[in-house]
Amino acid sequence: MQHLLKLLVIFTSAILIGCSRNELPPDLPKLFPCKVIIQQEGKPLVGANIFLSPENGSKWNAAGVTDDQGFAIPWTQGLYAGVAEGKYKVLISKQEIIDPPEVTSSASGQKEGETKVYNLVDEIYGEADKTPLTIEVSSSQKEFTLDTGKSIRQLVPSRW
Repeated sequence: MQHLLKLLVIFTSAILIGCSRNELPPDLPKLFPCKVIIQQEGKPLVGANIFLSPENGSKWNAAGVTDDQGFAIPWTQGLYAGVAEGKYKVLISKQEIIDPPEVTSSASGQKEGETKVYNLVDEIYGEADKTPLTIEVSSSQKEFTLDTGKSIRQLVPSRW
């Protein structure tokens, strides 16, 4: 029992030491908490992927996913809370994936037909050279509301 307790103490200590280590890249700029609210036709766009592409060519991009209120909290490189100061192109995408129905009468029991994928946001918002959406993050400006315009449901051509 003492051996087990000793192992538990060592294991717990190792986790606490490892988790408390704050190994940030030396060139990581100061990050500011940021909230991006994405709407479509004035309503929250739930489950959309957002990507902030720095206009100055910096490697410090940020990304997030909108919640049920359309709020996204971007993380730099997906690892660090907040966004570096600067101008960003905002890329937004959301897709709906429809799998073919299960077929129980088939001898193989496999699905028949193909999976269909639909874009629910106009493709222009997914390309840095086409998106009209931009933001400028600063110490005084950290919350933004953007709208992707008209709701769409566009079938993505099959690649197979």
